[in-house]
Amino acid sequence: SSDVCSSDLVYLRETLLAEPAAPADLTKAVGSLAITLDHLAINNLAGAEKKYQTQLWQRFGSEIAQVQKRCK
Repeated sequence: SSDVCSSDLVYLRETLLAEPAAPADLTKAVGSLAITLDHLAINNLAGAEKKYQTQLWQRFGSEIAQVQKRCK
């Protein structure tokens, strides 16, 4: 499980965007992660179907792995 919150990811993404030396692939991966987390939160509040939320959680897990891979 992850203790990441959307505002943390937005802050990280904005920081990476402001840093010219930040790798573009990392910035993109963090941006995707932030968007997916926002979708999860909004869909949870809206009572989205479990099937759709499960797909988003799977995508979120994959995106976390991509960010971790780029941070090595």
